[in-house]
Amino acid sequence: MNKNIIFIIAVLLVVIIAAGAAVILLNNNPSSNKQTTAVNIADASSLQFTVNDTSQGTTTPYQFTGITMGTSNLTVRVDLPSCNPGGANYTYVLNSGTQSAWNKTSDAAWMTDNFNNAWPLWGNMWSGYVSKLDAWNSTATYSYTASNGDAIIIFDIHVNPTIPNSTFQTS
Repeated sequence: MNKNIIFIIAVLLVVIIAAGAAVILLNNNPSSNKQTTAVNIADASSLQFTVNDTSQGTTTPYQFTGITMGTSNLTVRVDLPSCNPGGANYTYVLNSGTQSAWNKTSDAAWMTDNFNNAWPLWGNMWSGYVSKLDAWNSTATYSYTASNGDAIIIFDIHVNPTIPNSTFQTS
């Protein structure tokens, strides 16, 4: 095999093992006040969570916030913090009810986005992560391996938080 392929496989194995160990350590922390009862995400009206998606040794963080869940007016905000010091942050807001989308980079002005192009990406990511959280039992994190091999860790999960309207303001 090519040395680069072997190196990539080795790095992926180390990342997956490290992520698994972190999840085990976080979930076995006796000083935490964790619930072990299932949370019904399907009944949530708002939800916030952070995702670390590790693919080929690179972790991409996503922060998701959604309101009016379970209605035709679902509104989702996705924040992508820069992985590089001084790099650009990206933010997307999508409203399924009005079929509108906006985006901005760092502190730039909001720009109208094409909902029909943006929703299949961000809406499907949101839906995929939310559906995985159906199996979440209120512990610190939820992790799994995606069908494409990515190691996914969902954490900082808040069910039905009060979210200010300004979170979704695009003007």
